[in-house]
Amino acid sequence: KVDSVLKRVNKLGKRADNFASGVKEH
Repeated sequence: KVDSVLKRVNKLGKRADNFASGVKEH
């Protein structure tokens, strides 16, 4: 149960990182 939650948070974190990187580039 906890593992699935961590995976979800990890996925959101990666998405946020990609978004931040895209904003920095432009």
